[in-house]
Amino acid sequence: SSGINAEYGDCLEEIDKAYFPLMVEKVETRDWCQVRKDLMEHFTKHRIPIEADTPGGGDNMCIAGCVTLKPPYKVCSSTNDIILARVQKLLDSFHNEVGR
Repeated sequence: SSGINAEYGDCLEEIDKAYFPLMVEKVETRDWCQVRKDLMEHFTKHRIPIEADTPGGGDNMCIAGCVTLKPPYKVCSSTNDIILARVQKLLDSFHNEVGR
């Protein structure tokens, strides 16, 4: 995937700006460091392993070793549906608690 980003990075960024302008603007203007820190505390409190600064992932986070979370940290993805459902539920509770 890093090869795709390197080769098509500018194109993908333009697509994001064209189709998701509000999301791109929010990502650029938010203090993601604080959100990431708060998310790490939230998942740790629930005993779910979480890693920030994943190799080659930039602002991405890795949860339970198999779930990827990207800014704006509201939707995650995984091939493991069971863990994905649990993580998404915790992620939703985080955003509901802090009003994000």
